[in-house]
Amino acid sequence: MEIEREKSLFSKYIDLVLITFAVSIFVLTTVAWLMDESLQEYGGAMSLAGVGVSYVTMLQFLAFSFVSAGIVFVFTYCFEKMPVVWRFILQLILISGVIILCIIVFKWFPLEMWEAWVSFIITYGITSSLSTVLIVIKNRMEDKIYQKKLLEYKENYNKKEPPGGQKERGYQDDSNE
Repeated sequence: MEIEREKSLFSKYIDLVLITFAVSIFVLTTVAWLMDESLQEYGGAMSLAGVGVSYVTMLQFLAFSFVSAGIVFVFTYCFEKMPVVWRFILQLILISGVIILCIIVFKWFPLEMWEAWVSFIITYGITSSLSTVLIVIKNRMEDKIYQKKLLEYKENYNKKEPPGGQKERGYQDDSNE
């Protein structure tokens, strides 16, 4: 029995959840560390601003990671024939909606505080831009690899003789003899 080298879909999903969670906690922790401790009075995601991130907020971000990874996973494997650009745009819109819903439901910051929204938009814009650049770089690298493999395949295919090691023979009609 051949050992399966491909990861299972479940394993790929869990990898995506953990990467999403790690990146979001890193960004949240960095923002909380940079913020003034006076933001603690607003509660929510910044209840420990200047000190760290609460475990409740971490669990909320874990739930967000499962949902957002699910969106990416569904678009990647269920809509694989859709153009990559459209998949990415739809994923970004849906994940943005999930984030806004989390902000409202989990009260990550006061909804009437415009400074928090500006900070969120800037932070989300920067992280989205970085992820877009990384995805484009990854796709270009993969494309180069696939193009190289395709070229190698074409070169090898053209060099091969037909099956049986003999050159193909033309059809001869022996009926007139």
